Formats: sequence, C-alpha cells, structure tokens
Amino acid sequence: METTTETSAPSELLLPVKLGTEVYGEGKKVVNLSFAQFTNDAGGVDAGQEKVKPKRIVVFPMGWPWDASAKATYDFPGQIAKGLDTTCLSISTRSQRDNPEGLALQGEAMYQRLLKNGLDQETQLIIIGHSAGALKGAYLDKVLEDNGFKPALFILVSPMGLNSRSTVGLLKDFLVDTFWTGKKERQKGGVRAGDKNPVAEKVTEQEIQAGFKDSLRKKWQAGGVRGLWSQIKSLVTKDPIFSQIKVPVVDLANDRDMVSNHRSYLPEEAVRNNVAPLTPEADARARQNERVQIARAREQIAREIFKQAESVKVVVPTRQADHNGIPVARGEQVPSLIKRVLSLAERAARRAT
Repeated sequence: METTTETSAPSELLLPVKLGTEVYGEGKKVVNLSFAQFTNDAGGVDAGQEKVKPKRIVVFPMGWPWDASAKATYDFPGQIAKGLDTTCLSISTRSQRDNPEGLALQGEAMYQRLLKNGLDQETQLIIIGHSAGALKGAYLDKVLEDNGFKPALFILVSPMGLNSRSTVGLLKDFLVDTFWTGKKERQKGGVRAGDKNPVAEKVTEQEIQAGFKDSLRKKWQAGGVRGLWSQIKSLVTKDPIFSQIKVPVVDLANDRDMVSNHRSYLPEEAVRNNVAPLTPEADARARQNERVQIARAREQIAREIFKQAESVKVVVPTRQADHNGIPVARGEQVPSLIKRVLSLAERAARRAT
C-alpha cells in the first residue's frame, strides 16, 4: 500500500522530489513508513521513475518522533544529497512496538523501500542514523547483511541505544532539549520564533514545534500508550544489535548532548586514563597531540561496543549543545566527513592488496 507525491525544488534549498507513505505487513506486524526522496539533479537521476539506480544511495533513518514528510526535517537530507551529488532517502517508521521484534520489522520495511529505489549489488549504500534512527539503522544493517548487501559506511549521529539509563532521566533531558536547549541553539542559527526566515527558506520555531507534536500524535495513533512506552524503553536500554555491525562505523556525537548521553557510553574518565596529562607549560603542538590521543582513546572504547565493525571512528563536535544540533546546524559538513572516511577506506583497501 503506497501513496506518493511528486514535487519540484528551488535552487537554493533542495526539496524532496518525491514524498510517500507505505504500509508493510498486517495486524500486529504492520509498519507505517514515510519517506522523502532528495535527488541532486547533477547526478543524472530521473526523479519521475519509481526505480532509480544512482551510483550511491544514502538512507537516513530519522529519530523519534519526527516524520520524514515534515518540512522541519528537509535541510539535512537535502544537504547530504547535494554534498554527495546523489540520492538521499529520508525514512521514518512506526510500528505497534519498538522492541527488538518491532525494530526488525521496521528494518525489513526500510529494506523493501530501498529495493524500490533501485538498490542492487552495484549500489554504494551509506546509512546515516540520527538519535533513535541510529538504532533503527542498526536493524536495517542486519536485514541488509542477511540479504547479501554490505553498506559502505554507517554513520551514527547522536545515537540512542548504546547505553542504559533511567527512564525519568531520559524524559527530563529530552523535554529540556526539545523545548529549551534546542530552541536556544536554533535561535543562534537564525530560526525565528514566528515570521518566516528568509535565509534558505528555513522553517520557523513554531513550525518545528508543530511538526514535533504532530509526529508524536502519529506515534500515539500507531501504538497507543504501550507503543510509546516500548519506544521509550528501547531508548534507555543498551541494545546488543550494535555489536553485530560489521561495516565501517563513524560515531558522531556531541559531548554536551544530554539526550544521547555521549559521556556515558564513552566515559570521560576512562578516556582520560588513556591520555598522558599535559604540563602547564605545554605548547600548541603538545595540545594538538593531546587531542589526537583523546580521539584514539575514545575510539578504543567505542571498539568494545562495535566489536565486529571493520573500523570505528569517533568524531565529537563542540559547537552545538542540543540533540538535533548536528543535523540542524552542521549538516553541510557531514558530506565532507563521508568523503574523507570513504577515501581513507579506499586507500587502506589498496594498501591491503
């Protein structure tokens, strides 16, 4: 079951060329999927075709409770499509439960959507999962592997599901981030409270809040109280699915983001124990060397989480404090990061041969 809408995009801001909603499964195993397809015209892809075969597809499983069809979410996947000159498929999924069985069903639904977008063995597939979308991306990765596909890269942006924490603590941090910290950070970036922002047609703060509430309502409709509770439980529980990822991993998380709680699963004390302390007289070179040591120490700890990953890289931005700060304010930098990581992987593969 599927509905799609064709759209056109202005040159300043890349808007989706296609919006769609689909339903997979039936009964208690039903999955509602929304998607927005962003295609850079320079890539030579015919957006009017159901099956497109670009050299590369980026799939962006979104965090809860955002909807792929909401305007407030367009900037980041559009920036990815433009920056990599490819197609970026933004996806949100809802099922009755977000336990491992429900997340596996959502992974299968995303896989079916990718097949409709022309995924084949010659496609270079990149997964970028934000927040709860990182957890869903891990289940998508498992489905892909079971069907003989190997993504080129998996980027986790402010991921959830990597550490256990209290439900009350998560709800408190989530509400403070959404309605206070995030709002302040968005104001720094030029998102206004009421009037339309003329810069790149960014949405207003009112539209962001309205989109958030609408997505929450849809989640309620999909699973009621038990569905919401299972969603919360999945975010406060350490999920072993991450230890099964075999592709190269980039963990992109902010130290000050209290929702994903980066310092819990990469504890600062453990990191510092692996770094030689600086003297007060340390020069710029010594301080740069310390930053390198800290990065390596974080990656050493992260390898204990992503035990089977081909490689693990940890990137810690410092300019945004909110949970959505990276996709909202730093999205234009992610394509450069992807290119750099893929380039390093290609060099390593050539050296190995």
